[in-house]
Amino acid sequence: MKNPLRLRAFKEELLKLYHKFKMDVETVCEKHGVKINYWYSPSSIPQPKFVINGFGFDADQLFNEEDFLTKSFSKEGKSRKHI
Repeated sequence: MKNPLRLRAFKEELLKLYHKFKMDVETVCEKHGVKINYWYSPSSIPQPKFVINGFGFDADQLFNEEDFLTKSFSKEGKSRKHI
C-alpha cells in the first residue's frame, strides 16, 4: 500500500457509515415491528438476521424476493423456520 494514511482514513469513514447503517436498520425494524434476531457474520462484517412472527430471514433472502417467497413457505402455507 503506497498510502497507509489514505487507507486508514477510508476505513474510519467506512466504519462510521457502517455504524450508521446498523442504527438505520434498527430504526426501520422498530418502525415496522420487525425484530433483529441476531447479526451474523459470514465475513468479518456482521449482517442482521431478521424475524417476523417467528419466521427468520436475512437481507440476501429478502432482496432475492422471488426465490425468497417461493422457498419460504411450505405446501401447507406455514412459514419455514430459518433459525
